[in-house]
Amino acid sequence: MNSIFVLKSLVTENVTVPPVELDLGTSYIKGVVAVPLQCLSPDIMKSIVLALTVLGFAYVSAQTEPWCRCAMFVSTEHTEWMVYELPEVVITDCESHNQCKNRCTKEFNEMTNNMDLWSTVNDQTVGSYLCQNVEHFIHNKYVHAYYEMCGGPWEYAGLDSQQMLCCYQGQHEHCISK
Repeated sequence: MNSIFVLKSLVTENVTVPPVELDLGTSYIKGVVAVPLQCLSPDIMKSIVLALTVLGFAYVSAQTEPWCRCAMFVSTEHTEWMVYELPEVVITDCESHNQCKNRCTKEFNEMTNNMDLWSTVNDQTVGSYLCQNVEHFIHNKYVHAYYEMCGGPWEYAGLDSQQMLCCYQGQHEHCISK
């Protein structure tokens, strides 16, 4: 006798996903037992992959509140360092790339005086705020503005700092050599 598991229909935002049957067979189920993937037939593997895809789709579709993150990064030869993350901004939905980019651009420009690292905010330079968050040495690096929407990839917002950033032991310093 085969055991059949049925994932019920999922309805999310007017999209209906049909039920999925997983036929695992009785030889694979005795209580809760891990079965090596090599023991499963290709049809069962396809069913499991389909079920996981459906669940992933339902999870992403069920996301209720869209969000947009804005952050500043410094590029090095081997990595990107996030040097400062601004507060999240509100967007209409997870398809609003221009809205996210524009709101982040506005935040970057307002909070940094158009990406001027020597502009002062509360008696500290913008660069000082960036260097406080950095645990490593940064020398002669431009700061780049990025945004991220609903857990997607970071995207370049088209803004760079007016000056290069130099941080030494958490302190913002003038960059005097190349």
